[in-house]
Amino acid sequence: MSVNNMRSRAEIQELLEQVHRQSPLETETVYSSGTQDLSRFANNEIRQNISQGSESLAIRTIIDGKSGVVSTGRLDTESIQRAVEQAVASARLQKADPECLPLQEQLEIKEQTRVDEETAALSPEDKAEAIRQVVDGLAGQKLEAAGIFSNSNSQFAIGNSNGMFHHHAATDAEFSITVSDGGEVSGWAESISRRVADLDTNALATEAIEIYRRALNPEPIDPGEYTVVLPPAAVTDFLLFLTWLGFGGQDYLEGTSPLSGKLGEQIAGSNITILDDPFHDRMSSAPFDGEGLPKKTLPFIEEGVLRQVAHDRRTANRSGLTSTGHGFPAPNPNGGYPTNLCLQPGEATIEEMIASTERGLLVTHFHYTNVVNPRDLSLTGMTRDGVFRIEDGKLTRPVHNLRFTDSVLRILNQVEMIGRDTNYASAFFGGGFVVPALKVNGFKFSSTTNF
Repeated sequence: MSVNNMRSRAEIQELLEQVHRQSPLETETVYSSGTQDLSRFANNEIRQNISQGSESLAIRTIIDGKSGVVSTGRLDTESIQRAVEQAVASARLQKADPECLPLQEQLEIKEQTRVDEETAALSPEDKAEAIRQVVDGLAGQKLEAAGIFSNSNSQFAIGNSNGMFHHHAATDAEFSITVSDGGEVSGWAESISRRVADLDTNALATEAIEIYRRALNPEPIDPGEYTVVLPPAAVTDFLLFLTWLGFGGQDYLEGTSPLSGKLGEQIAGSNITILDDPFHDRMSSAPFDGEGLPKKTLPFIEEGVLRQVAHDRRTANRSGLTSTGHGFPAPNPNGGYPTNLCLQPGEATIEEMIASTERGLLVTHFHYTNVVNPRDLSLTGMTRDGVFRIEDGKLTRPVHNLRFTDSVLRILNQVEMIGRDTNYASAFFGGGFVVPALKVNGFKFSSTTNF
């Protein structure tokens, strides 16, 4: 599927209504489609161009508390009819679910445009030209660039036989670059946005080169606790695992979240406020969730106090609450999660954070971050693409990479300064968050490397 032959909103609505006319049961249908085009470069050459598209329907039928779901990527009339029949047959064979909820009624939700035409139309030739300019900028420097430049265009719609229908379309773009001389030292920079015009590829290349040059000839360093200055790209993984392990309503109710029982309690420093903001300008999120309920901007942590966890219809019903607009298409065994977290900015610049630090480290970003202990949100991961000593308020020598092992909740209680500027930065396992830079005291590094 290409951008040019993507269905219109009206065509998608008619497609879903066709499903519901053919079904004898209460029926909910989720439509999703998208195209992604990616140019991958290495050794100063484009090595791969990928273009892929997909389109699918997930049809859920309900009878007497029983539901059946069938998905299909074939959307011709005959295939849709067959999928409907299979979903109906499946529902009749299931056991009744005491938590099965009736279909959602139509609610008034103001749809928001998240499609940027320039991003949707970005061609492989456009990306190749941008990459060429980056590579030309390396001429004579004996440096190699590697990375990706991608753009995507997606649509999501949900409707049911009660007459509910909501539709959302969005674009995204990403540019990431790593610069090195072929050895172990490298510099890196990245930017993502729903608008490709927000991505200054030449400036990102310059930033990566500067980090590489500063990182040359790193020296050994002992592990231990350090004051660290973390740019936005080094902050996002903390929010990712806070989302997965902490903020889910089902996890909270079942007592598996490290935040269970702590609503209304201080869990982070009073300078920490984290919102879920689906309307942030750089994000491509829909104004409704996967159950057709409206999203809204909600504080999850407000001045360090846990104010909210994410509920879908099922966990909200279980706890006597209303959905927070964080549901995913049913059947969903995992409950709701926030997907648009924004850590609110402070007033400091990175330069001011460095200047205020007598002894510490500046970390470019982390990778291979994963969970050590979900009960206290302990994570471990490696620094990457440059770690630098801060001495007497100045950046000085590069050091070898380090492994950190620390708790997200502990980190959020050790934040001394917060950046005034935010960036939409990606997380290691995908997705992204809007975050500022942080200065954190007593950040724990558990081991070091020889590179």
